[in-house]
Amino acid sequence: MALVSAAEEAQPGEVFNVADDEPVSLRDFIDHFGRAELHRFTYRLPRWSIRFLGGQIRKEQVTLLEQSTTMNTAAFRDRLGWKLRYGSYKEGLAQTVSLWNKRT
Repeated sequence: MALVSAAEEAQPGEVFNVADDEPVSLRDFIDHFGRAELHRFTYRLPRWSIRFLGGQIRKEQVTLLEQSTTMNTAAFRDRLGWKLRYGSYKEGLAQTVSLWNKRT
């Protein structure tokens, strides 16, 4: 719905941040999705184990997995009156998986 709101109401060239209020790293997102929503085990390598993997996992890949970005979404909410449908990415993922399960 955020995309629809932006497409219909934003001025050409306007850029907005759209996110929930719960910062999360890619690693934590993947873990939650796999374990809590798909009920599958996800394996997380400890950071110290990287040096023993013979270069198979690069430092940049680990940085990407651990990085979390906080965005200020106030402009989008204030300018377009947008409200979150789900309070967090966890609630949104749960709804997504629920819809997937209904289709199968």
